[in-house]
Parts: sequence; structure tokens; C-alpha cells
Amino acid sequence: MAIFHSRTNRWLLQAFLLMLVALFGKEVRSQSHGPCEIIYLVRDEKGELLDPAKLDAIESPKGEEMKSGTCSLRNPDGTYNDKVKCIKSRLDIGGRPVALSEMTLKYQGKTMRLVFNLRLIEMKRVVQGLPFQEGTFTLDKEKWAKAEK
Repeated sequence: MAIFHSRTNRWLLQAFLLMLVALFGKEVRSQSHGPCEIIYLVRDEKGELLDPAKLDAIESPKGEEMKSGTCSLRNPDGTYNDKVKCIKSRLDIGGRPVALSEMTLKYQGKTMRLVFNLRLIEMKRVVQGLPFQEGTFTLDKEKWAKAEK
């Protein structure tokens, strides 16, 4: 390509390309999305953390699957524990919301239905589980929001 052999021609080509970008280009902004995830810490009848693998069943609506796994949680002293057994939603980094309307846990013949009605965008929420007991329980989002502040 002979057009690139002289500095003048190269400069003219660069100026032309810059003019095209200025005329027809659109402003492009990068999007930054924080991770979005819901974590539930399961507790036994005494209130001690329980490995979710010991549950008989974890049920949640289709599209809101919650699965047993490990998570990293901050200790009161500021250090992190990377091996906490928990139940987690899918992790989303693309800016799509993560939803959890409800979840049912079954353990040693008891059924505990938890109603959350959560829809999160770009945030991670840890729900400290109740001691395991038979019944239906609903998260009070107003009290929860005040407790987090």
C-alpha cells in the first residue's frame, strides 16, 4: 500500500479517520457491574451453622435456583472466612437482577418455607438463617434494611 509510505499521507489518513469518528461515532461508555448474589446461611435447631449438604432438600422456583456451596464472609474482626458452607443464588456480573421469591428447606422430617421476595441488582446480600423449625417465615425487608445501616 503506497498510501502509508510518506508521513504526509499517513497524517492525512489519520486526520480523515479522526474526522469520521467525530462525525459518525457515538459516545461509548464502559459499564461497570458489581457482582449480584444472594447467600443464605442455614442454621440447625440450636442456631448453629449447618452444612446445606445435610439438608434433605432445597426447593426454589424455576429460574431462581439456590444451590449448596461455599462463600467468603467477613468476620467481626475484619478477617475473611473463605470456607463458609451456605446456599447461594447464581452469581451475576452482567447487570441482570437476581431474584429469590421463596425457598423451602427440608431437614430431618421438618419443612421450613422462607419467603424473601428479593430482587437485587449489583449487590450481594447475606441472609442470616433462622434456627431450623417447622413453618413459613417471611423476611421483613424494612427491618432488615434498618439493621444493615
